Amino acid sequence: MTNDAQCLVLWSCYFCNEYFAFCKVRCDKRILMLLWLQVVANLILILGVNIAGIFVYDRRDQIRRKLFGFIRASASANLRIQDERSKLVLNMIYAFTIVV
Repeated sequence: MTNDAQCLVLWSCYFCNEYFAFCKVRCDKRILMLLWLQVVANLILILGVNIAGIFVYDRRDQIRRKLFGFIRASASANLRIQDERSKLVLNMIYAFTIVV
């Protein structure tokens, strides 16, 4: 294993050109730059995914609320129609009993 590979595997580059007792490898500037670029890339990726998640969640919540309102209005309309039908049937039964 080369010195660069040992340095990447053991992550000794985080302490900016420090020596570890178990590593004995001094990291150079380009490996430090690669590690920092990787950290920055990961942060950008995490931030982007979280921002996209916020927008998707917000849109999904709006759709869910709209659907709930529609279902509630539909259920109340069905109950109102059933009530009117029952009143109509009772009125018809009452009218039929009076006529007969």
